[in-house]
Amino acid sequence: MSDPVSGNEIPFRRIHGETALFVISLVLGIVLWLVILFLVASSLPTGLFVLVYVLIVAVIYYGAQAAFTMHVRGNAARLGPDQFPELYERVTTLAGRMGIKRMPVAYLMQAGGALNALASRFLLSNMIVLYSDLMEACGDSDGARDMIIAHELGHVRAGHLRLRWLLLPSLVVPFLGLALSRAREYTCDRIGLSGAGDKEGALLGLSILAVGGKYGPHVSRQALVAQKRDLNTGWMTLGQWFSTHPPLAKRLAALDVSLDPEARSAAGGTLRALSIILGVLVILAGSIFLVARGPVFSLGRLLSFRGQSVTEDSSSAGPAYRIPDTAGEDLAAAFAAIGAVLDKEASSGGSLPDDIDGLYTLWSQKKADEQMPIDPYDGQEIGYERTDDGYKLWSSGPDGASGTDDDITYEGPEH
Repeated sequence: MSDPVSGNEIPFRRIHGETALFVISLVLGIVLWLVILFLVASSLPTGLFVLVYVLIVAVIYYGAQAAFTMHVRGNAARLGPDQFPELYERVTTLAGRMGIKRMPVAYLMQAGGALNALASRFLLSNMIVLYSDLMEACGDSDGARDMIIAHELGHVRAGHLRLRWLLLPSLVVPFLGLALSRAREYTCDRIGLSGAGDKEGALLGLSILAVGGKYGPHVSRQALVAQKRDLNTGWMTLGQWFSTHPPLAKRLAALDVSLDPEARSAAGGTLRALSIILGVLVILAGSIFLVARGPVFSLGRLLSFRGQSVTEDSSSAGPAYRIPDTAGEDLAAAFAAIGAVLDKEASSGGSLPDDIDGLYTLWSQKKADEQMPIDPYDGQEIGYERTDDGYKLWSSGPDGASGTDDDITYEGPEH
């Protein structure tokens, strides 16, 4: 099989933004790993919890990687001089043109009709997996086939499979790791284009990923790229942010700008997506506030009213206190009950409370099975003050406001 550009080196150039995203992820990953190490070293209980969590994640991650690697090694055909030599020759030739010094192991595997290929790494070993249905769909197009192979080799050449553990903690930052993944896909598409040596073949490779081998050669690429307009909404933009791969419509346009002569800004979709996120955050914050406020508000009512009875006033926006007809008798009984506790404490040589909180403490000690009386005129607690020769109790009186002329007072102790 001829390769008209077999002696040419495949240029390697990252897409704009990939390096910045990688540096941000790397710095955050290192910082967060240092925080984890600090927690492990500084606090035994917290450190053990973090250490156990990290070990569980490591076991799950490497267990999944080991299971997948085992499946490929045991069920797929490893390419070599005696196993699909023509396909093996394309892999080795393209890897050599990229300057890959350590040749990754390559496999051909069926995947139930899936049109895909991937690059993976387990421990220190890189491998690429070519799905047989995708290779078959490329048919006689060497460019489409080489686009797919070079794209996956590009992940190896660009170092996308290294330092993944170091970057792992940075995934706590929403969308950061996914943005880096999408940028890397664009970079590998560029490498795939150079590896194909033929723009038509490279574009065909992406078209096959979109519609399959039968329809790929006949798809209208310009119409497919025009579908980008349907993605410039808030929810579709969010969908892209949650994806590891860019939409094929955008990948095609990135390789051939002529397919999108009237390229439009995606700023509108971005702003709408940010509005959705802001709205969700506001709703979540409000919900959390209401849930947290419920118990606190109930406790505040308990401490403030201490047993007051309220009735619903249909003419107002909320509950209104209604003064009972027996308020005068109720207040006299309240003064007498509280005064009796205070008088008994004073006569026994005890110390009178300094403030209202001390009064409630004393009452709970002496009358644990009874609720301390409230002011019948406002439903609030009875006013209390310690004086030089005893104490003073007071009520807000009929106007329901303390510190006015109609306040009702009671002084003790009785002698």
